[in-house]
Amino acid sequence: MYRLRYYCYDEAYWQRWGDQDGNQVNQHHEILELLRQMQAIHGISYEVLTIPSNAEGWADDAAEQAFYREHIIPRSHVLIPRLGESSVRRAFKSRKGNLYLAGRVIILEDGDVAWATGTRSSLDRFLPSPTPKPWRPDELYFLEGVLQNGAKLLSELCFPVQGTPEQRLLDRFKKARILSGDFRANVWIREGKQMDLICENPDHTWIIEGKTTLNWEAYGQIHGYTRLYRKAHPDVTIRSGIVCGKSDPVIQELCTNDNIVVFVETNSGFQRSDSGNSSQPFDTK
Repeated sequence: MYRLRYYCYDEAYWQRWGDQDGNQVNQHHEILELLRQMQAIHGISYEVLTIPSNAEGWADDAAEQAFYREHIIPRSHVLIPRLGESSVRRAFKSRKGNLYLAGRVIILEDGDVAWATGTRSSLDRFLPSPTPKPWRPDELYFLEGVLQNGAKLLSELCFPVQGTPEQRLLDRFKKARILSGDFRANVWIREGKQMDLICENPDHTWIIEGKTTLNWEAYGQIHGYTRLYRKAHPDVTIRSGIVCGKSDPVIQELCTNDNIVVFVETNSGFQRSDSGNSSQPFDTK
């Protein structure tokens, strides 16, 4: 399933700089209008993700870097071939290392970043030659293309890319919808650690580790990540799980004792060690 995301400056930015660059403000409103038309005509949903401003009125670097670290970097294996770039750094940063995420329109594929404007793929395909005057960003030409062609264009841009075995395993797990809620992959926590997958719903949050084979590393990681996440979110009910292609009876028994659910991929789908009946959160004692 495809959706679009618009990384947008906040109102403080537009109030500070709008009068100085009316053309940019007009382009911002044109992007929003094209997104609305796209949803109305083709049923392709979108979200506007606001990047807060700093005291000087520019996009806050720490917030923008956090989005880049959580949303973009973990998808490098998919983005590099699709964007026609040698690295995601080259796609999203200047030669001096300045990050440019605000203003981009992103394709989301099953909730994950799958393609982006402002890159070689987008500029080569959608920006007219010679360069238009007055300047119009490739975001507008891309959205006009979606308005004309619908989801077919999104599917064409998001051609299949092979990831690591663990990434492909977790992709299959998400698509199987064993868990209900909103999935987020490669989630960073404040201690500088990155969790493979979380699934959030109003009642609880799942912390998920993915391994092709259930091993001691996965067992240790799920313990550590769950405790760190609970430290940052003390009011959230947390459940823990390990997704694997092959189990280990000794480690699986320990997981069961610790209320960690093991999801094992089989020929008939994913089987969970608690048969779907567990309501117990992770044991932190």
